Amino acid sequence: FSFAILLTSGFTTSKEENGSQGLKKTGSALLFEALTKTESMRANFEHEQISNSGKTVIFKGSIVFKRPDRLKWQVKEPYKQLQLVRGNQFLVYDPDLEQVIVKELDSTFSSTPASLLFASGPEASDFLRERYEIYEAPSKDSLNWVLALPRFGDKEGSSALEVGLTDKAEIERLITTDVFGKSSTIIFSNVSTNFIVKDSEFIPVIPEGVEYIEN
Repeated sequence: FSFAILLTSGFTTSKEENGSQGLKKTGSALLFEALTKTESMRANFEHEQISNSGKTVIFKGSIVFKRPDRLKWQVKEPYKQLQLVRGNQFLVYDPDLEQVIVKELDSTFSSTPASLLFASGPEASDFLRERYEIYEAPSKDSLNWVLALPRFGDKEGSSALEVGLTDKAEIERLITTDVFGKSSTIIFSNVSTNFIVKDSEFIPVIPEGVEYIEN
């Protein structure tokens, strides 16, 4: 999945933002609008990945996000798994393996789709422009697309991000492509934003007897 990159650099301000009414906003303008206004988010997701054997695997589940540093990624199909980000801590609970892995986030986190949500807030524009070159991309599937290329290349395991947004500045699709050309697609549905999320939402319920592994 690739786009022809238009000859733009960084954030392209739309004519609508410059005072002209009735003109369509650019994808980058919609992206920064979405991130700037998002305090919390809840949605269902479908996550399509290509396995090492070349087989397509589709994961289904739900996501809950709260600024500045809380994220819950609950996989429900084809198996159950819980992934939690709380500050600098990343926790993965696998019920089938009866195992919990806890580790600190490293610099590679900044190149993941989750980091895009963590960039939300008043400083979203500066955060993204520091890490990515932002380009406009052609509209596709009734979405406005933005291509974000990592400034640090493969030094930090960075992946290119393609973001599909609605005209209402809602992130509906995320595509990552790593340095080996392997892609991953996330589609969000039933999205709701800016509601009250209690911190208890991000406390995992783990039964006794589960093995804990700390990295």
